[in-house]
Amino acid sequence: MKMNGLLVVLALPVASCFSQTLIEDTLAIRTLLDKNHLDYIAVSEVAVQEYARITQLDLSNNAISGSRKISDLTEHIGSLTSLQTLNLEGNDLTYLPVAVGKLSKLVSLDISRNNIVEIPEEIGVCTALYDLNLSENQLVNLPLAISKLQRLSSLNISGNRISVFPDSICRLSELKRLEMN
Repeated sequence: MKMNGLLVVLALPVASCFSQTLIEDTLAIRTLLDKNHLDYIAVSEVAVQEYARITQLDLSNNAISGSRKISDLTEHIGSLTSLQTLNLEGNDLTYLPVAVGKLSKLVSLDISRNNIVEIPEEIGVCTALYDLNLSENQLVNLPLAISKLQRLSSLNISGNRISVFPDSICRLSELKRLEMN
C-alpha cells in the first residue's frame, strides 16, 4: 500500500491467519451440526483444536438423543483439512461424501453402526489412515482404492454384507488387525 509516496507493507501476525482457519473449521462444523438439527451441540463439545485447526471431530452416537441423528454429512467436512480423527459411529448415515478425499491427514475414521452402502473411491487419498472402522453398515464391497491406504494397520469390516474377500486388502502391507465375519 502506498501512502504519501512511501511503500507501506502490512504484516499481519501469524495468529490472525491461524484464527481465520479456525473460524473456517468452526463454521464448517457448525453448518454440519445445524443441517442435522443438532443446533443444541456446541462445536467445542465435539471438536478438538490443536494450534489453529480442528484435528479431532467426534459426532458419535447422536442417536442417543431420540430421533436426532446425523443423517447428512455435508461436503463441508472436506474443508476440515487438518482433521486427524473423525468419529461418526452410531448415527444414521447412508453415505460417505466424496469430500472425505480432502482429508489427507486423517489417521482414524470410525463410521461404524450406520447404514452406509458404499465407500467412495476418494478414500484412497487418505493415505495417512491408520485405523478404519466400517463395521455394522450395509456394505457389499470395498472400493479398489482401499489398496492405496498403505499405512492402514487396523480394518474392521464385520457386520456388513461383503461376501467376497477383496483382493485389494492383500496389498495392505502394514495391516495387523482385520476384523470381518
